[in-house]
Amino acid sequence: MADENILLSRIAALEMEISSMAEQVRPFAVGLCDPLPWIGAAAASGQSSMDYSDFAFGFSISGAEVTVSAGEVHAKKQEPIRIASKKITITTDYQYIWVEHVLESAQAVIQGPGTERPVSDDIMYRVWLHQFRLIDGAASLYQIGHIGNIYIFANY
Repeated sequence: MADENILLSRIAALEMEISSMAEQVRPFAVGLCDPLPWIGAAAASGQSSMDYSDFAFGFSISGAEVTVSAGEVHAKKQEPIRIASKKITITTDYQYIWVEHVLESAQAVIQGPGTERPVSDDIMYRVWLHQFRLIDGAASLYQIGHIGNIYIFANY
């Protein structure tokens, strides 16, 4: 009975910790699922204190220049493809930055900027990361499409 009580108290402590963590990430997680650019609006208005550069394929902004953080592409049974951080200059309003992976290869790169939302095809797997506004010569986040390492399912 003592072992059972210890186990139950540990489970209760874990539930509280998980609940606390969920509350901390809820605004971020909801933004990833929500097609509305509320995260970008919060970041642009200074309401967001999240440092997106801490995440794989996150970003930081300095003027019109966006630095996309390093990340990995995990595809099928091959070793993860590591992609170095990259600086990209936003040159017009509503531009995308994305990751491009040549299927069945160990090649992946950060690409952009471009005004068309990237779409995958039979040769190239594309994941759009972020879309930016350009206002008075300065880039600002409009919306996040993906943040974190990229996992491509084996059946793709």
